[in-house]
Amino acid sequence: MTARYQLALYFAYRFVTKQWWDIFYWSSARVTHSLMRLKRSDRLTDHQLLSLLSWHAHQTEKATKHRSADPPVKNPRGFRHFDALGHYLAEAERRAGLIASDAATIEWIREIHRVYEQWRATPGWINITPPDTESSASTSSIIAPHDLAALIEKRTSARVWKPVGISEEIIRTLIDAGLQAPSSCNRQGVVITVAENAFPRDVKEGVNNAYMLNNAPAIFYIANDPTLYPERQAPALDAGMAAQNILLLAETFGLAGCAMYHSESFDQKKLQRELQLTRNLYIYVALLIGYPNEVAKKPRRMSHQIRARRIRNRAD
Repeated sequence: MTARYQLALYFAYRFVTKQWWDIFYWSSARVTHSLMRLKRSDRLTDHQLLSLLSWHAHQTEKATKHRSADPPVKNPRGFRHFDALGHYLAEAERRAGLIASDAATIEWIREIHRVYEQWRATPGWINITPPDTESSASTSSIIAPHDLAALIEKRTSARVWKPVGISEEIIRTLIDAGLQAPSSCNRQGVVITVAENAFPRDVKEGVNNAYMLNNAPAIFYIANDPTLYPERQAPALDAGMAAQNILLLAETFGLAGCAMYHSESFDQKKLQRELQLTRNLYIYVALLIGYPNEVAKKPRRMSHQIRARRIRNRAD
């Protein structure tokens, strides 16, 4: 059997076992996203409701960054997002558990609702607060740029870890770092599930995927809900930004992580069952994190000449 024939058979196998499911999944996610905005608000999950609220709040606030109409008009910029914000906010107010668990988020959304009302009623107002000199100076001194650059340059993947668990406090801090990452239009679709391996256990010698999943003290599964997005690539981008936050902060605790691609390469349905995730949550990456038991050598990065470009736009 020729190598070309073997390759053709392999691609056919991949399509039948993996690709068809991926095509179907993403097509259904696009349709579901469109339908969800027509769905009765009382049938939304708490995460879907908060994500829609956060998105409409983001768009509503952006409208106030433009100067308001003078004189005021009936339907100013952003009024549809403002109306939707009020609609979903009314549903959130009926959910006592949601108000209790996410009081700060709900209050931020209420504040944006109030600001828009003020902006709409105030001719010629723009909701932009310039920074003062003192606050700008204090913000910029939180971390020195060269320290952060050194941390980014130092970070590399470790695949062998000490058989030691990670404290609850550190794990919660790493989760929060992931949740603080930027997201497309503030949708906040990322969901993080942490699986911890208990020790002592039979540590496997080797660094294939199965062995590393067995040996890592903690595995951070980064999932996202594609039905919250109109774009296909945005959920993956948001998951990647959350993952980078976690990996960088882990270095400051003396931990080291390895990012394992968990998208098309893994059985999504099986993973969703094992992690008790709903089928709308797609797992993009697993971060295997622990205290390193090897001196990991960072691969040399290609030069700016190969991988970077700079373009200067002309001045007006």
